[in-house]
Parts: sequence; C-alpha cells; structure tokens
Amino acid sequence: MKEISVYFDKYLDYCQLYRKKGTLNYYKKVFIYFNQVFDQMKITYFEELNEDSHDQIVRYMKFVSKKKNSKSNDYISAFYTVIKHFNINCNIVRRRKLNDDTDSFRTIPDNELNVILNYLNSLDIYKTSNRSWILAILLMLDTGVRINELIEIKNKNIDFSSRYIFLDETKSGKKRVVKFGSLSEDLLKLNYDINHEYLMWNYYNDSRMTKHSLYHFFDRLNSALNLDSGNVHPHRLRKTFATKLLRMGCPITTIQKLLGHSDIKMTMIYLEVDDFMVNKDFNEYYPY
Repeated sequence: MKEISVYFDKYLDYCQLYRKKGTLNYYKKVFIYFNQVFDQMKITYFEELNEDSHDQIVRYMKFVSKKKNSKSNDYISAFYTVIKHFNINCNIVRRRKLNDDTDSFRTIPDNELNVILNYLNSLDIYKTSNRSWILAILLMLDTGVRINELIEIKNKNIDFSSRYIFLDETKSGKKRVVKFGSLSEDLLKLNYDINHEYLMWNYYNDSRMTKHSLYHFFDRLNSALNLDSGNVHPHRLRKTFATKLLRMGCPITTIQKLLGHSDIKMTMIYLEVDDFMVNKDFNEYYPY
C-alpha cells in the first residue's frame, strides 16, 4: 500500500510534464491542504477511507477551515481527479456538490477609482515601501497583470521606448507582452533599477517584494478607504482594466490577448457591461 501523499507527489510529477504551470501550482496548494486534512482525520492510506469520509472532509472544510462552498467543491474535485487518474480502489462515496456561494465582484466605479488614486497620491513615495506598493496598484490597473505575474517582472524586460513589459512568468506558462501607459509610467521609471533583478522591490528590507507584503498594503488601503462597493483586491483591478478598455471600444479579442486568456469565454467573465453601455450601443446600432 502506498500512502496518499505518495500518490499526490506522483500526480504532481504528471502535472509537471503535461499540465500548465498554473495547474501544477494549484494542485500543489490543494495537496498541501489535503495532507493537513488527513493528518487531522488520522488517515494515511486510501484504503482507510470509507463511505463516511466524504462527509468528514466536507465538515472539516466548512467548520474548521471555513472554506466557501465553491472553493470546497473545487478542492474535492481535484482530490477525486487523483483517485480517477490512478484508478484507485477505495470505499469513499462521492456526494453531491455543495451549493455554489461564489460572490461575483464588480469593477471599481469611476468615483471610487478617483478616491483610490487620490489616496495613493497622498502617500510619501520615499517612506518604507510605498513606492513599490503604489506602483503595484497602478500597474495592475494599467496593464491587467495578475499579482503573481507582477512580482515576477524583471527590470531587464521593461521597454520604455515601446511602453511594453515582457512577462516570462505567467499563469499559463506562456510568455507574453503587456502594454503600459501614462497611469504607471512615471512611477515605473522611478522604480526601475537595473541593479535589482526584479521591478517590485521591498525597500524596507532591501529584497524583492512578496505577495504577502502586497496583500498587507491592500489591507491598509481598504481600512483607510472603506469603499461602498467593497474591498479592493488584485482581481478587481484586473476586471476594472478590462472593462474600461471595453467601454473605450477596444475589441474583445484584443482584451483577451492583453489579459493572457487562451479562451475568450474567460475574458467574457471579466467584462462588465452596464446599463450605460447597453443604452449607448442600442442607440448606436439600432437597426430600424
């Protein structure tokens, strides 16, 4: 008998060979979590799972980890993928999915976007790591990059003459180029330092910026502003970038390329068409 953790490692080896980097990283996170779950359940082997194990896992997710139903469903599905992949014979009985409780987040309204920009302008860029934190917000609004892509930007990959940034670390594993504009350009030039490999730099401890540090700043920003539309987070900035392009008349296929989506259906999820756009387009294209 092989331990569950051994099968997890073997599936990660498979992902490393045949799946995208983002998928590999996702399964790593899921398997770390399930190893913790099974430690609590005192289960080491698949053969120890029984018809009640599924319910025990769900209870742990809901009442101990307090995960949302949608996240629990995703994690459980990933776990059963391993069972199916290796054709593992065990007694666990899969139940129905939990009710979806996904909260769709909205783009940031223009009036609140101005509040955010005014707050950023009020900060001293030479104090602690404010310069990199502010630049992170501006770049996500200006380019639509994901936070994982942002912290991997290398100074050597920035071309100021063409206003583009070459991303060699992306969610899909495919290298791509993003454009930047006047919103982030000045601070981007100020933060650019060829002596540092990475653009996003923590000036407080003189090392590259981490996601933890950036999320700390998001907490600080949200506490300071308490916006009516809800908290600011990286995905909202990315959605705001995409929707503002759409409102300016940018073709969806171009937005898809800028966001780095392989499937245009994913791009459609990011786009928010409001009543103003519906009325404007209806009046412009009304056929009679």
